[in-house]
Formats: sequence, structure tokens, C-alpha cells
Amino acid sequence: MPYITINHLRVYYESHGEGETLILLHHGFGCTKMWKDIWPALVKAGYRVVLYDRRGYGGLEEAITILLFM
Repeated sequence: MPYITINHLRVYYESHGEGETLILLHHGFGCTKMWKDIWPALVKAGYRVVLYDRRGYGGLEEAITILLFM
């Protein structure tokens, strides 16, 4: 799984395709998996699609505290 470190947190992300970039954000109770049936069609249409899991969701490994949001 690809991760990037932002503010000392490892954040899960995916990048698919080439072309103009679209960033797909998940809702408050989801994760990148919610886009699994949608992003392939966008790549086929010629876009680069980037997805990432917000803090505390999906592939994020670290524990989350309210202080990280301040």
C-alpha cells in the first residue's frame, strides 16, 4: 500500500491513470474503498485519479486524537 508522511502521520493514498487530476474525497464514515466502482471509469475517460484516506479512516495506521485536528 502506498503511504505519504504528512505532519508525521502516514496517510494512505492511491493514484491511478494519467491526464488532468481529479481528487476523490470520501465522506465522514467512508474511506477510499467507496470509490472502487467509480475511479476505473474516470481513468478510462483519460483522467488521473487520486484518492486518500482522511485521518482516522481506512488505511491510516496511527491512532487519532482530537488534538491532531487543532
